[in-house]
Amino acid sequence: MSYTLTTLRDKVKRRIRVLRASSPTGTEVEVGAFSNDTVDDAINAGRKQIMVVVRNAELWGKTEAVFVTVADVQEYSLGGNVLRIDGVQYNVDSDGDQNSNTYNAIDVETTKGENRVLNDPMDIPSATNPKYRITNRGIKLIVSTNGTVTVGVYIRVEYLKELIDMTAITDTSGLTGTLDELVIDWAIWVLCQFVMPQLAQMVREQFYNQAMLMNRSL
Repeated sequence: MSYTLTTLRDKVKRRIRVLRASSPTGTEVEVGAFSNDTVDDAINAGRKQIMVVVRNAELWGKTEAVFVTVADVQEYSLGGNVLRIDGVQYNVDSDGDQNSNTYNAIDVETTKGENRVLNDPMDIPSATNPKYRITNRGIKLIVSTNGTVTVGVYIRVEYLKELIDMTAITDTSGLTGTLDELVIDWAIWVLCQFVMPQLAQMVREQFYNQAMLMNRSL
């Protein structure tokens, strides 16, 4: 099957509609050169690219989480790839509020930084001197020198995550109108950059032109 810009846009739009549906439609299954998974990957690439080029787009990825520690478990997932952690509070109330025993954790940034504090007698990690570092999908708590973590302590994390899940309604709340069009353009570029390079170049230029106009209006 040969593809035009119109047929490709329709394909990506259909896929976005299916992903946003509260339950599977069972009818709009993509076939041919671009499978559902391939189109999904391209859509998600478009959502990530928006956060790179559109001013204030990171606000859609700002969120927070409150979780409770498990005995001797240091690493905790925050759901989705974490781009940046803005704050970690150790020993908050179960609703995330601070109390008299709450301490702000310090970012050691890297494994090298973690090793440094573990061997620094003047900066020993503890419940009153908590540390952390970002991992691929969450954080690692460093509250002792031997890896022990007290059970049942509530942690509050403010962070920025990638917008990667088209099925999450809260994630798609900002992706309407022009933003959807940007996602579609970038998805088509991802799909076509090797098989239809001229078409890919055209939609890539459209993407950046539209993003520039959006930034001027924000």
